This record gives sequence, C-alpha cells and structure tokens, in this order.
Amino acid sequence: GGVEYCISLFPIGGYVLLPDLLPSGSKPRLATDRPASRASKPISYGAQCRVLVMGAVFNLLFALGLATLWVLGQPVSEQSRTRTVGYVAETLTGAEGARVPGPAFQAGLLPGDQIVAIDGEPVEHFMAAQQAILLGKGRHLSGKPRCLITVERSGPTAGHLQRLHLEVFPYLSTLNEHSGDKARTVGIAPAQKLLIGAVASSSPAQAAGLQKGDILLDAEGAPLWHLNGLSEVLAHKEGQPCLLHVERGSQTLSVRVQAPPVAISRSTLKLSLTKEEKGAENPSLELVEASASELSALGLDT
Repeated sequence: GGVEYCISLFPIGGYVLLPDLLPSGSKPRLATDRPASRASKPISYGAQCRVLVMGAVFNLLFALGLATLWVLGQPVSEQSRTRTVGYVAETLTGAEGARVPGPAFQAGLLPGDQIVAIDGEPVEHFMAAQQAILLGKGRHLSGKPRCLITVERSGPTAGHLQRLHLEVFPYLSTLNEHSGDKARTVGIAPAQKLLIGAVASSSPAQAAGLQKGDILLDAEGAPLWHLNGLSEVLAHKEGQPCLLHVERGSQTLSVRVQAPPVAISRSTLKLSLTKEEKGAENPSLELVEASASELSALGLDT
C-alpha cells in the first residue's frame, strides 16, 4: 500500500517509510501506488508521530545494545573486581637500590585484608585504592606523607569481620630522575588466584603430583593470596619438602613438593592467573618486587 520497508547491512539498520510522511508533491519510491481504499483512509497524525519517534528510540536502543556487548566482551582483570590485599612487602627498594621498610607492613596490613576506604573515601576495587594512595595529599604533623587505610579483617570467629583503621606513611619513590617527580607507594599487591597452567615432565611439581588446572590454596599452612607469598614460603623451605594444599575439581588435596636447593630451568611448571586476567590491561600503580629464584628452584614460571 505504498509503505516502504528496508533492512540494510551497510549502513546497518532499517526503516519504514509511510507515504504520508513524504514531502508535498513527492511520489513513493515503489512502483505501486496505494490502493484507492487506503487513499480514503489517510494515516492518522498520531500514527505518523509514533513512527517518527520510534525510529529514534530504536536507534538509541541499538546503540545501547552494542555498547553492552562491547563492555561485556572486554577482558576483566582481577584488580578491577577485588579489594583483597594479596601481598604486603616487608621491604621496598629505595634510592640507589637501598632497602627500606614497607609502609603497609609496618602499619600492620595483612594478606587477606579487604580494603574498604582510603582517607575515609570508600573504594570499589584494588586499583581505585592504589590510585587514591598515589594521589593522596594527607600529611602528618611532622610533614611526612600519611594516609588512613580502612580494612576489614576476619575475626577469631567464623563470619566475624573486624574493621580496622590503619595509619600508613607512604614511601616517596622517584618516578622520573630528570624531573624529580615522586609517587606515594605503600608496598601492597592485589589478591590473585594461583592456577596451574602447565606441568612439564621431570619437574619437582610433576613428581609431587601437581596437575594442570590445580589451584594452589596454601603453603605450609599459610594461605596463598599472591605468588609472592609462595615465593617467600619456598625461600624458607629451600632444599626441604614444602606442604601445599591444592583444589582439584571439588577436592582439596595435600601435596608435598621438594624445593631444590639450587635454581633450575624456569620452564618446568607454568602458573597462570585466572582466565579473565589473560590479555587484560593491568595498569598497576605500585610495583611490588619479588625474588624469582625460589620459584625457579621449584620450576615455577609466571
């Protein structure tokens, strides 16, 4: 009846054209004109308005749908989802390579703590907490950089959380030697899942029975929140068996891994983060250093 419908791939979209919406004196693009029966019943003004409005509405809905697919399809790092502290460095590298005490360690932060707020401002994830520390302007009466980190910590009874307000004095690390720009750092890293990606033959890990897909839970009774924590445990167990608890499917298994006294090839066991971490940008604002020698001795590679 003179109504024109179109769906196109390029430009992607479609439309419905009513003859009544054509400019005065224009003819429909279709070869057939509207039947006389329709000519006596012109499309109402309300229907014409609905067609015009819904065209714009569906354009907006289509754009919103594409934006949703784009966001959901992006890789998401663990830092953008967790507020859990995975590692607290006991020392940091200062000027000219000197070791300085880790501010967070001195303040009493522990792996497993949930960061709730920085200087009284709530944070939604670890990256936001790091940024708040980096850009913080708080100072002690003595003039030293200062920040207040609010954390929740598991209490002595199951399900009980303690809220602690810890005063931390960030270390000013040099970002640019030429400009002298400095940044605040406290020596913390976010929690990460320790998922075994591969086990090579003739390695201590294979001899202990570790398998691809195992998740490392704890070492010598200490919960593993970060790879650096495993590195520290292995440093103390060098040349001795190290007791690990791993999650394999629905089971929790105990495994003893022999930590060799000397470093060997780092290609014998590979450890990867959660699947969402792979390929995701990881703009960490703090650098927490860890020795790789203990992991190398066990045959771990990150």
